[in-house]
Amino acid sequence: MGVEAELETLAEAAHGFKGADQERAFTRALDFLNRKLKPKLLETRRLMVNDHGPGGEILSIAWPSGRILWRRPNHRATEVSTLPGGHVLYIEDPKGVVTEIDSDQKVVWQYKTDKVSLVSAQRLENGNTLLVDDSAPRIFEVSPEGKVVWSVEKPEYKGMAMRRARRTAAGTTLVAVQVAGLLLS
Repeated sequence: MGVEAELETLAEAAHGFKGADQERAFTRALDFLNRKLKPKLLETRRLMVNDHGPGGEILSIAWPSGRILWRRPNHRATEVSTLPGGHVLYIEDPKGVVTEIDSDQKVVWQYKTDKVSLVSAQRLENGNTLLVDDSAPRIFEVSPEGKVVWSVEKPEYKGMAMRRARRTAAGTTLVAVQVAGLLLS
């Protein structure tokens, strides 16, 4: 019928196989099924993991194998995101450094500031980067040249853990204030 098959003979084995014969038959059958039916383990996906805990790093992991492709320190920062072309945007140091690296892990863009506590970064469609500084607290946007395009401070939320900010498709900006249980627009 044109169907691929393999024959394994076990000389002097009893019907139903027992002991070593059973193990050999089972191992050979599994090997055949794995070779013929099991899809090859393709590492076609990449996961970005942010270890905000003791490791204090971001990791690129092949999926589904779990193999670590690379890792970079991030000083326990809270943000990592993938960008087109295999680029990665992440808060490298919550005290004021946001970095974009290319698929070879070379720095292609970086924004540095001081006296801040960066907790959120999002690359926007216009090329700017939306950031949240929890110490002020404030939301601000920087251009690819590193210039602040706009900034809004919300001192009434100081100490209330201003966290993630995201630009919506409608062009509004949403910001979570954790302790207050608010989502601001």
